[in-house]
Parts: sequence; C-alpha cells; structure tokens
Amino acid sequence: MDENIYTHEYNNGVRLLHHQIKGSGIAHCGFFIDCGSRDEQEDEVGLAHFIEHMLFKGTKKRKSHHILNRMDNVGAELNAYTSKEKTCIYSSFPQQFFERAVELICDITYNSTFPENELVKERNVVADEITMYQDNPEESLYDDFLQVYYNNHTLGNNILGSIESLNSFKSKNLQKFVKRSYHNTNMVFATVGSLPFEKVKTICSKYINSSPYKTNTITRIKPKPTKPFVKEIQKDLHQMYCMLGFKSYQNNHPNKYKVILLNNILGGPAMNSRLNMGIREKYGFCYNIYSDVQSFVDTGLATVSFATDQKNFDKCLHLVHKEIELFKNKKMSTLQLANSKRQFVGQMQMSEENKSAVLTAIANALLDNGRVATFKEVAAEIEKTTASKLMDMANEIWDSKHLCSLSYVPKNT
Repeated sequence: MDENIYTHEYNNGVRLLHHQIKGSGIAHCGFFIDCGSRDEQEDEVGLAHFIEHMLFKGTKKRKSHHILNRMDNVGAELNAYTSKEKTCIYSSFPQQFFERAVELICDITYNSTFPENELVKERNVVADEITMYQDNPEESLYDDFLQVYYNNHTLGNNILGSIESLNSFKSKNLQKFVKRSYHNTNMVFATVGSLPFEKVKTICSKYINSSPYKTNTITRIKPKPTKPFVKEIQKDLHQMYCMLGFKSYQNNHPNKYKVILLNNILGGPAMNSRLNMGIREKYGFCYNIYSDVQSFVDTGLATVSFATDQKNFDKCLHLVHKEIELFKNKKMSTLQLANSKRQFVGQMQMSEENKSAVLTAIANALLDNGRVATFKEVAAEIEKTTASKLMDMANEIWDSKHLCSLSYVPKNT
C-alpha cells in the first residue's frame, strides 16, 4: 500500500481509510457503503437510490434545512450517489471544517429518520429525475440494455426505479432496508487531505466508533450467462443509438487493469482511440463513439456505444466490428503498445489531480478487494502487459458468438 495511504479498523467494524496529500487546503471525506440497487428485493426497485435522497431530509437532531446549510454555509459541497453495488455520502470542503463534515456525514448515515412529509415531496423530485433520464437517449439506452442483458436479475434493475415503485415506498420501507443493509463491516469511511493520520483517526473516532458493532453479509446471486440478442426499440428520435455488449471480468480478476488498457485503446476517453480515429475522424459518421468496461463483484461488462444518422448506421456498425476484429487478429506493434501504455499511465497521473475521484477510487478498492493498489503497482501491471496478452483478451471478451445489441430506431423508419 502507498506510504501516504493509511487504514484503521474501529472496534465496531467500520474501516477508516485516509490518503494524506500535502499542500492542499481542500479535503474530502465520505461514507462508502457496500450496498446498492442490486441488493434490493423484488418490491424495492429504486429504494436504495430513494434512501440516498432521503438521507438529507432529517435526522434525530436536524431538520432538512439544517443538513443542507451545515456545509453550504462554509462554501463546501455535500452530495451522495447510488450505484449498482454502492451507496456513498460525501463532502468536499476547506480543510479547517474537517470535523464539521465528519460529524454531519455520520449523523446522516446513522440517524436519518425518513420523515413521511419529506418523503412525499421527494417522490416528485425523483420522478423528475426519472423523466430527465428517459429524455436522454444515451442514459436510457444504457439502462434499457442492462435490463435486457441482466434479465430477471437485480443488476438489470433501473437504479432510479419507476414512478410506480416510488409511490409504494413508505418510511418503514426505508428504515427496514437500512437496517438490513447498512452494517459497519460493509462500510468504509474514507478521507483525502493534508491532515496527519493520527489526527484524522482521533476526530473520526468521536463520531464513527460511537455506533454499536453491526455485521451482516449481503448475499448476492451471480447472474446467469446471457444469451446473445439483437433488439430494437422505436423512439421519437432523429438519430439511431446503439450499444453492443460482451461479458468482461469481475472487479478482483487478475486481468482487471489489463482490460482497462485494452478498452482505452479501442474506445477510451482520448481523441486518438481506435473507434474515434477510425469512424468519427476518418468518416465523420458520428459525434459520440466510445467503449467502456464495468466490473462488479461477480461479473463484468464491456460495451461499445455510438449514435449516428440512420443512413450511416450500417456503415458505422460495420466499422465498429472491423476495429474489434483487427484487435482480435493482429498484434499491436512494439511502438503502438509502448505509446498506449504511456498514454494510460499518463491518464492515471492526471486523474490523481481530481481528489474527489481519488476518494471514490480508494474507498471502492478497499470495499471490493480489501486493499488499495498503489500507482506503482498498477503502472507495473500495465508495463508487463504484452501485445499477445491484449490480443488473447480481445478474443476472449469480444467473441462475436456472445454479442448482444440494443438499438434505438426513430419511429419514422
């Protein structure tokens, strides 16, 4: 573990994780809980996310406006998010308000009351959020793809739920879910800032270690293998949107970082990715085209997404498959591989500047893998990756026999 990353486990089972950085007057901290939308039961779809909203609506000693003003009044930020497997409540703030942030986040996490009157109002807020995502084809395409890909499994549930599920939630449902899922042994309190670890540990102990020991192992059912599918959905759109998907690696797989490198070369965020250069830059067929890999505790997913005019769709799709097949059948040259490795490591170094993202990354690593890999460890893993290994992974992951595809087709076709 990096010499500037420290861990400590309190008597009640909560793990403290601190990344000490020098020279910054801004700090970040948050509770990361190993519980998300995949941990909902059949009648709870959208509940984990709704709880995330309701955590800000009142505790045993605070009203909603007290919670919202507590950090805003000092120029800080307070926020939360829900994913398939995680819930996080976090804050970014001037360093001198570290204890204020810790106390507030602990109060929200441990003492939220989920008042019924606030619940009624927040339903409307989340309903608007659902509508907003439905109006965004790139967002809704991903949700619709996962629903088909993980058919009859909770990984396919929409994190936001539905208007119908929202209307069924009562305060007692939220309390029951928190009691079942928020346990100290599946929680990490992570911090990033220049404070020394001993001071961080002492301050956090006042608010974290006061809660009783609670442990529970969340039972997660591994999704069954997905049968290949090609599906179209008609939408009121001008363009066609498409997502291709293949099974990838789970988050503790030994090839985890290598497959991120592979994805980075194919369609990562850089403008010189193969998909961007071979389709957008060469032909001008689309504005957005990219690939992604997502890892869960027991499975993974590799995707390619693009949007284009109807007249260019077949050409675009053909070119995507052409780039994938090239990866599968032709090894990268020594120079190409060296450049790709250098680019990837450089991107990692750049990402270190976003300390809020660093907070999330190290906390998730500790929850998922029990440790935080250092920059040197990841860079070394990337450096020893060979062209043959990348080609083998490309053939394993992007196997056309397992291709899944979902497209939005304009209704005027």
